[in-house]
Amino acid sequence: MQSVEGERAKLKITVLERTSNTEVAGAYGSARFKQGGGFGPCPSFKDGEEFVLDGLSKPGRFCDWAWTDIHRGPCAPRRSAANTTS
Repeated sequence: MQSVEGERAKLKITVLERTSNTEVAGAYGSARFKQGGGFGPCPSFKDGEEFVLDGLSKPGRFCDWAWTDIHRGPCAPRRSAANTTS
C-alpha cells in the first residue's frame, strides 16, 4: 500500500463468506456458548459487506474477536509502513 506523503492509505475489508464449523465449536466452545445455542455464522455481518478503514482503529460493529483476527493479518503492512522512513 502506498500513500502520498502526509496522507493515510485506506484499507478495505470485505466479508467474503460467513462460515461455522459446528464440530469444532462443539468440541472446544465454552459451556456457556454451547448452552446458548451460539452455533452458526456471525449474525453481525452479511456476506459481501465491505468496510473501508482510515487508520488502524476497530470499526464500531466489529467484536473484539473478529478485530483481533483481522488486525494482525492485513493491518500488519500498514503498521510496518508507518514505521519506515523515506
